[in-house]
Amino acid sequence: MVARKYIAITLLLSLIVLLSISIVQAQDDELRMLADFEVEELFRGNDSNGAEIGFIPWGDTANTTLEVVSADDNLALPQQDGDNNILKVTYDINSFGGFTHALTDGEEWVSQDWTAYSTLNFWLYGADSEALIQVELFDNRAPDSISDSAERFYYRILDDFNGWAYFSIPFDAFQRRTDWQPGGAPADGLGLTEVHGYAFSFPAGVGEYVNYIDDVTVSNLSGNVDVMPNVVSTDETVSEEDSVSVDSTAVAIELPEYNPDGEWELVWSDEFEADAGEPINTDYWTCEVGGWGWGNDQLEHN
Repeated sequence: MVARKYIAITLLLSLIVLLSISIVQAQDDELRMLADFEVEELFRGNDSNGAEIGFIPWGDTANTTLEVVSADDNLALPQQDGDNNILKVTYDINSFGGFTHALTDGEEWVSQDWTAYSTLNFWLYGADSEALIQVELFDNRAPDSISDSAERFYYRILDDFNGWAYFSIPFDAFQRRTDWQPGGAPADGLGLTEVHGYAFSFPAGVGEYVNYIDDVTVSNLSGNVDVMPNVVSTDETVSEEDSVSVDSTAVAIELPEYNPDGEWELVWSDEFEADAGEPINTDYWTCEVGGWGWGNDQLEHN
């Protein structure tokens, strides 16, 4: 009799454990937090192969800075209850700049399987730069790669608002970059089985601006990037429903129609007509030297 009770109790405990695991798995399938910035300092380091991991600012110069700050007063998110940290991004970019979050276990650059999710989500505090912010996914590095060879997919949003807006971008809204891919990057589509990270690229040539970001997640939301942003003012009270229904916008760049008979106006040129061995004209040109790979892990030194 005692043995039967013992077996019954064991089976009941096993059922409870299995039920708990199922609940945790269901919650994990609904939302995965990638960065809530509830830390004093952002992690940045190198894995055993020397690749940078964690939060990595990059650009043509030291033009993007990251800082964890408290979301006090006018920086409080809608429905914020208590203390909250957010990411402050300050930039003044000449040609390119932004930051990467290379996913990590604290020691190595590790990928995540996002096939259970449908959207990338985050809060963005607009700076009203009237320029484009590009969000990128790093998917599926080349086999046996020890550097950054992840295939790049992007989505662009227009920073034409002030205050917090919530973006939920379906994965099928991301497009493969055709202007640049790292060496060795696969060309097998956005599979989501091995996502190595994401990045935010900020606009160049617009001067100094500050954006804030919070709660980067993946989830099974339906997405909200089909209409113009419904910006949530930081000094107005909103309902919980409103706080997660902020709309964003997909931005298409319309170029003027090509006219083969049109006239071109020369703005500036340099024909390099000096004798061989003569130095460059330092009024117009400069040389960047270094062996760090300029953000793409090239093993070279100029």
